[in-house]
Amino acid sequence: MKVFISYASSDLKPFRIPEMATRLENSEKIERVFYWDRDSTAQKSIVKYMEESITVSDKILIVCTEASNDSGPVQQETDMAVYLGKRIVPIFQDINDVRISLRPKRGVKYYKDDFDSFFSDLFMVITETLPEIPQEEEIVEFHGIPLVINEYRSMKSMEEQIGQQIPPIEPFCLPLTTDSKLPKHRVRTRSSLSQDIFKFTTRGRGASFFSTNYFFISN
Repeated sequence: MKVFISYASSDLKPFRIPEMATRLENSEKIERVFYWDRDSTAQKSIVKYMEESITVSDKILIVCTEASNDSGPVQQETDMAVYLGKRIVPIFQDINDVRISLRPKRGVKYYKDDFDSFFSDLFMVITETLPEIPQEEEIVEFHGIPLVINEYRSMKSMEEQIGQQIPPIEPFCLPLTTDSKLPKHRVRTRSSLSQDIFKFTTRGRGASFFSTNYFFISN
């Protein structure tokens, strides 16, 4: 995949364009990133550069700011991307800086104090690899404690390995989203060994992220 970044010269450093390009190119999914301040040469005009680069690019990132809205080259690059039917991804701090014609596009908000989070969101949008929302899972009781099926199997396997029943104790409260059939609080289980072993499920924003973790806490 090839990516073209359109931006005003004054936004090069504030939006960390060189770092953005380097990180994208370090991914196996991104073959090449085009941006003027690195690629410009005396032998090629900016018009020729944008024509060649946008034509071969799969995604066009447009940094939307007051400066870019007043930039002739950015407007030309945007118009060319629209004309060629390219996938456009607006990058913005203020939604009011995004041209009205680009607002229906899926964009990415730039956080100047949290570049890692911004880049993670950007990469997922560019590569269209958004986290999968987990499907509803079967609930099974484990000694009276409701667990999803994978948790139940893990706890049963643990009992077989230690040769003892893991008795339930007081609830360990962990709020979950209410958009699934999971109980609103996860219940902790505990062995009579020298370590407490419990397992819980976490969900991220919009139930988009799903992970299961083991924790070992000494008595």
